[in-house]
Parts: sequence; C-alpha cells; structure tokens
Amino acid sequence: DKLWIVEEDSRMNRKEMAEGQDGRSAVGWTRDYQQSVENLKRNFSYILSKGMGVSFYNLMWDFFDDAQYYGAIGQMHQEMTLSLGLNSNSVADIAVFVDGDSQMLIPWGKDYLNGTLYQSIYVEQLEELGHVGASYDMYLMDDLVDGLVPEHKINIFMGTTWMDAEERKAIEEKLQKNGNMLVWIFTSGIADGEKTDISLLEDVTGMDLSVISTKRKQIATAKIADSAHWLTEGLNVGRPYGVKSYDKMAPVIAVTDHSAKALAYHSTPSTSDNTPAGQVALAVKNMGDWTSIYSAVPNIPQAMIRNMLKQVKGHNYTASGSDVIYANENYVALHSNFAGQREIKLPGNYTVYDVFNRQIISTNADSFKVTLSG
Repeated sequence: DKLWIVEEDSRMNRKEMAEGQDGRSAVGWTRDYQQSVENLKRNFSYILSKGMGVSFYNLMWDFFDDAQYYGAIGQMHQEMTLSLGLNSNSVADIAVFVDGDSQMLIPWGKDYLNGTLYQSIYVEQLEELGHVGASYDMYLMDDLVDGLVPEHKINIFMGTTWMDAEERKAIEEKLQKNGNMLVWIFTSGIADGEKTDISLLEDVTGMDLSVISTKRKQIATAKIADSAHWLTEGLNVGRPYGVKSYDKMAPVIAVTDHSAKALAYHSTPSTSDNTPAGQVALAVKNMGDWTSIYSAVPNIPQAMIRNMLKQVKGHNYTASGSDVIYANENYVALHSNFAGQREIKLPGNYTVYDVFNRQIISTNADSFKVTLSG
C-alpha cells in the first residue's frame, strides 16, 4: 500500500503574500482570514475523502504563523488521526479515465488549437464533473489493466485517445457488463499506438462513425436536438455545449449509426465552417449488457452527467448545480461559493456529526440541512 501526501501551499491573505510575485488571485490568493481558513477546510475535506495525507508547506517562512490557522490545522490533525480507524473506501458511482500516452498526442504551444483541446478535456470537463452533486474517482488506463479499478456504474473516458490492445481488452472484460454506462469523449480510442483510424473508435464505442472533416471546426460545439430523452432531460432544444472558447478543432466526427439515438448535432454557425449541417454529435446506443454514449465534442455538461446518475440509480447528494461534493464511506463535505440553505441527501440513515463545529446535527437521518454563511 502507498500513501499519497498532498502539499498544502494555498495562497493566504497574509500581507507578504499579497506583495509576493505569485500572490495574485490567479493562484487562489484569499482576501481575509475567514476565506483562508475556509479554503484550508475545503482542501482538507477532499484529502480526507480520498484517504490521503497532507503536509502544510511553510511557504514564505512563517506562512501559517497565526492563531486562526493553527486552530484550524489543529482540528484537521485531530480529525485525520481519528479517521485512521475508519474506512476511507470510495462510494463514487463515476470513474474517470485518463492516460499518460494520450497526453503526448496533445502538444502544447502557441497554436490556439493545442491550448483549446487541453483546456476543454483536462480543465473544463473536470469543472463540470465537480458540480454533478456526487464524488468521482480518477484512474489511469494502466490501473484498469492492472485490476486496480473497482466496478463503477458510469465510466467516462476523458483523455484516452491512445488505447492499446491490453486496454481495449480490459474495457471489454471489466466494464462492458452489468448495465454499466461507458462515455466516450471526442477522440477517446481513435489510436492504438500503431495507427490512428476511425475504425478503432468504432470498435470501442460500438457505433458506426465517420470523419466528416479534417479541417478545423469554427466552433467546437453541438446543439441539443431532443430534450425528452433521459440523457438530455432538462436541457432545452438548441442549447449548445462543448468547447467554451471560440477556437477551431479537428477532426470533426459524426455518428452515422441508425441504431443509435441521436440527441445533438454539430453546430454550424457560419459559412466559414466546413462542417455539413445535420451531422450527429451526441448519441446513445443500447449494447445489451451496457450502454454506450459518444460525444464528438469535449466538455459534456454536468446536467447530462446528473442524468446519467439518475438513469443508473446512482446517488446524488445535492440538487444544486453550483456546489462541490466530496464523499467516502464515512465523510461527506460540501463546498460552495454561495451562501444559503442546502439539503444534503445521504445514501442511507446515519448520525451526522459536524467535524469543525464539533456537534451532532442529526441522528438516524437520510438527509440533513445546513445554512452556509456568506
């Protein structure tokens, strides 16, 4: 067994940090002690939910040298010690897969395409996942091959363009069963280390696909065409989703499988966009023992992922689309940028204890309410 230790060096409200070269809002600099302590609590809650350890890095020499920080850190140390006697097993219904080899296929440079692709797959998609109202687990494809991934109801292939033969076999044997949902984003599976071909993407998705253009698409978005389906419920017809910036991406891939349910079509905003109209960009296909979902544009919105959870009868802790949830067998935490009352729904009946305020909130409860201060 290995213990992952996180270095806590979040920028605080200390005056010397504000004057420092990196003491800016871009790296999370806080404005007062309350914000600083709440940031520490948020980060600690995530660390605790994942069964990790934490080291407080004394940046700028006396970085944490303040009674308010010491008080919060003391509480965290006490709770971390208590947690060592509890299970930290994951309760996530969602697994997210990334791959080191695939990242070599996304160069980084001054070309806007490269930055757009990286941001949409590895940054913006994680932001959407963070607001689904439930926790998720992240794995390397190697973890799946090595048998280190427990079965999840929803499996999202986020940055896995390169899938070798071992990885494809592991997907087939370990994931494509028991009613599981497999979600493929953009080019996930289009390469195997020897060649890049649409047939490889067809093999993993189980759908007929076509590369309809290798020219860069003016706006890499799709528009919802059916709001009655369970996946797109609550999303208005015509609502776009995809890459948030107005840069071009390629290739443009379309679903041509008539046995798959078409739910969104490639956006065609101008005559300069060479994408033919009416090409399917989002589709769902029942594969018998599992369900395949393919999106030809990155950044699936959190509303769709919430609908996936509902469809597979997974647990959702909050109805809010703006809050972040961290959870394991014994802990649940909610982080929000907004004040007000929240209701947290639990997967069973529990005694709820507030770690930081050291009080019992409720007993034998399957939900509880908290009021967040501004």
